[in-house]
Amino acid sequence: MNSLKVLFVAAEVVPFAKAGGLADVAGSLPKALQARGLEVRVVLPYYRHVKRYFAQAPEPPEFRPQVAALKVPLGESKVSGMVHWSELPASQVPIYFLENEALYDRPELYGERGRDYPDSAERFAYLCRGALELCAALNWEPEVVHCHDWHTGLIPLYLRYDENTPFCASVYTIHNLAYQGWFAGEHLTVTGVSRWPKAVEDLLWDGRLNFMRAGLLNADCLNTVSKRYAEEIQTPRFGCGLEDLLHQRREVLFGILNGIDYARWNPATDPYLPAHYRPGKLEGKKVCKQALQEEFGLPVRAEVPLFGMVTRLATQKGLDLVAAVLDRLVARGAQFVLLGTGEPQFHEMFSQIAQRYPRQTGIRLAYDAPLANRIYAGSDFLLMPSQYEPCGLGQLISLAYGTIPIVRATGGLADTITEQGNRPNGFVFEEYDPEAFWRAIERGLAAYQDRKRWEQLMANAMSYDFSWEASAVEYERLYRYALERRAGSLKSQI
Repeated sequence: MNSLKVLFVAAEVVPFAKAGGLADVAGSLPKALQARGLEVRVVLPYYRHVKRYFAQAPEPPEFRPQVAALKVPLGESKVSGMVHWSELPASQVPIYFLENEALYDRPELYGERGRDYPDSAERFAYLCRGALELCAALNWEPEVVHCHDWHTGLIPLYLRYDENTPFCASVYTIHNLAYQGWFAGEHLTVTGVSRWPKAVEDLLWDGRLNFMRAGLLNADCLNTVSKRYAEEIQTPRFGCGLEDLLHQRREVLFGILNGIDYARWNPATDPYLPAHYRPGKLEGKKVCKQALQEEFGLPVRAEVPLFGMVTRLATQKGLDLVAAVLDRLVARGAQFVLLGTGEPQFHEMFSQIAQRYPRQTGIRLAYDAPLANRIYAGSDFLLMPSQYEPCGLGQLISLAYGTIPIVRATGGLADTITEQGNRPNGFVFEEYDPEAFWRAIERGLAAYQDRKRWEQLMANAMSYDFSWEASAVEYERLYRYALERRAGSLKSQI
């Protein structure tokens, strides 16, 4: 087969800018695709976070400033911007940064104090338009544009309606359906779609713009990041109002499980750990637990079960269930540590928990990537009691570190964690209910007290392989199917 040319467009990419799991996917999957012989290029806004990365990283990849200049259509005018170049670390995958200081030179990626930036429609319309203009500036035409989440939802719409865009297929990945890119109708002008009545119809919903809906309607193929989530979002419970549309497009809707980069998530080589370990040689994990207890000011006790969370502080993540069982968890003598930022009410809730249990809980309301690694390594359990979870990366990382997940059976959590069979790797509960969650915790505590069973459980966990190679095979198939559909669509119009 001939190599495919694929353009990745995302609002966040590890290690340059990260707010959630989308960044991990956009920073890892292109490398796995390149290893299969595909020609992949990535586009990301030139945020202040990106500037900070290049200023602070000990060994950043090469950076070439101003490799191209763009005139990006934004509403009735064209906005000037520069493009910078680098590569994804440990690869030869080019990444291009769209610079526009007025739109992207901000303290955060999406917003501050729990609120999105008011010009978010403009910021990501610029990303969508700028990514396509970049192709022309580079004299490089992709065969497939891979779009990620609502921030890129305008791209399939432009590819379908604007004759000046490249003729290529589009694949649209839903990382989290709950975030759809809703904006007041007054922002329609900035998208530049007013001259195409059908495009306006696709973008407007109940008088407001919905970027994700535009992407779902116009992409050649759709996918989510686990098979279970692809099924769930076709139901009213998980469909966020788009379930009918997704059900109508079910023939082009697929679930492809995310992977993780084991070169990065490897307790045998992780540079952020105080000690290294591997399957069969777990003494280093005990050192990591002791160091984590010291880092959070907790009593250093090897026999005490330590529960960890590395999470975005959002309602989705089941934090109300955590609060509901925490008194019982502490009463059982367990320790609890959490790292994350997000919605203000959860900052307040966990601050109060830290004050109530200063000797048994450690709360860090921040983004701290090295500390996240130490929590994955030093904890005994990882809690993920999510209301819904499209895929989840935390449970996959924790398995690699021999830390046992306790999860709710939803989305990718249900696809990756099992309490049954020959290789159980965690503890699972079904109902979104504190009692169901607590029963799963109790089963975990019982296993922890049985050292032979616990050691086998850790060995099982570390034996699982959720690398990107298998997912990359499925994505290549999806790209080729999208190309077939795009070609068929053209023929049907002739």
